[in-house]
Amino acid sequence: MTSLRAHGRTRGLPDKNHVLDKSGDEFDDLFRFVLHGYSLRPLELKGAIDSEQLKRVPGTIQGRRKNHETFASLMEQFPMVKTQREIGESHWFGFSLILSENLSDRRSELVDIFTKYGIASRPSVAGNFTRNPVMKHLKHVSLPDLPNSDQVHENGLFIANHYYGMVEDFSLLESALKEFLK
Repeated sequence: MTSLRAHGRTRGLPDKNHVLDKSGDEFDDLFRFVLHGYSLRPLELKGAIDSEQLKRVPGTIQGRRKNHETFASLMEQFPMVKTQREIGESHWFGFSLILSENLSDRRSELVDIFTKYGIASRPSVAGNFTRNPVMKHLKHVSLPDLPNSDQVHENGLFIANHYYGMVEDFSLLESALKEFLK
C-alpha cells in the first residue's frame, strides 16, 4: 500500500519488502517505479491548504524564474553539463542536469559530491521509464531502443529550485561542480 500510495515507487519501503527489494543504491531507489500507483493523500485538508497557497503562486513563479537566470548564468562555465532550455514560459520547479562527453557514467560520483555539499538531488523522472520494474505490470507496446531516454536515465539528475533567493545554494553548487571537474 505504501508503494501504491507513492505513485508505485520504492521510496518509503524498507530495503526488504513484499513488492521488490531495494537495489541498495539510495539515489536510484528514490524513483524506481515497481507498481502502478496513485497519489493518495488526505485530499480535503490538502485542498483547504492549497486554496490559500494559490494566492502565493505569482510570487513563487517570479522567484523561481529569477533563480533560473542565476542558475543559467552559473552553468555557462560548465558546458559539458547540459541543462534544460526554456520553451515557452517555465515555472522552473527545478533544474535538470545531464552529464555529457567525458562526464558520462560519472553521475554517482557527482551525487556523492552533491551530498557532501548538502545539495539534494534525485533522478530525472523523464529518464527511460520502460526500464522500471513496473513495466511487467502494465500492458504496453515494446519500443525500439530509446537512446535519448537512456542518456537521461543514466546521466541525468535533478536539483530543486525555490521561490526565495538561492545565492548560497548556487555558491555551493559552483564549488561542488568545480570539485567534480578537477
